[in-house]
Formats: sequence, C-alpha cells, structure tokens
Amino acid sequence: MEVIMKERNRQPKIPGGRVFLFIVATILFINISVIIINRLAPLAAGFASLILVLLVMVIAYRVMTGRVTEYYYILTDSGLLFHRAMGIREIKLMEIPYDRITDIRPAGDIEPPIKVYYFLCDKNDSGKRVLTFRDGDKVLGVAFAPGREFLDALLERTAGS
Repeated sequence: MEVIMKERNRQPKIPGGRVFLFIVATILFINISVIIINRLAPLAAGFASLILVLLVMVIAYRVMTGRVTEYYYILTDSGLLFHRAMGIREIKLMEIPYDRITDIRPAGDIEPPIKVYYFLCDKNDSGKRVLTFRDGDKVLGVAFAPGREFLDALLERTAGS
C-alpha cells in the first residue's frame, strides 16, 4: 500500500492565559473541596474523597483526550485511511476504498438517518466535510476537515469510481 498524501488534523492552539487560568481554577477547586471534606464525618469524608479523586481523574482524562488527540487522513493507492494519534501511539480507525465512496459534501448537508463518525478535532471547523460511503447494505458518513490540497486529491481519485 503506497501512501500518496498524509494530512494531520489537530486542535487549535489555546492561549497561554486560558491554560494558566484553567490550572489555577482546578487547583482552587481541589483545595476548597478538601477543606469542605475535612469538616465532614469520617465515613462521609471517605466517600466525598473518593468522588473527588474520580472527578479529578475524569477532568484529567477529558483534558488529555481533548487536547492531545490528533487525526491523520491518509490517501493511499487503494483508499482513504483515518488514524488517531495520542502522543506517539497511532491507531488505525477506518479504511474506505475509493469505489465505496458515494459523495463528499460540506458538513451542513448531513442527512439524519446516516450514522456519522467524527474524525476531526474541532467540530466547529469551517472546512468540515461529510464523506458518505457504502458498507454492505448500509450507508455511513465520516465528518472530517481536510485541507484544500488533500480534498482536491481525494476528489480526483473518487471521480472515476
């Protein structure tokens, strides 16, 4: 399988001031929560501490998956690949042969009965497209945000199919 073009979709940069404020707010939330927990009865404090630890884990997970995740769109000689990368680990999510692709439209044209997979970091991206394809007897969709050059190359490869 020969790779023709590879494009990375990543989160937009966040201003340093917002990141600093988020960190300070999280630390204040944890400290105030600990102060309140220390005033509770031992059994209630234990449960509240457990809930606080779980809440901090959920916040850390959401921040890590939301800010570190990148998607790769890869054009090969046989089809379109979607990969997700977190750190140095890259996972193949989906492969769509060119002959199964039926349509590529702007994202505002999503038809409700279609199941849509989202392979983009910023769901409000203005360059978002929806690619529809056949998988057996089902029609599925993929929302992604290709660059102009990548989209032109993809349209060129799917025009003959």
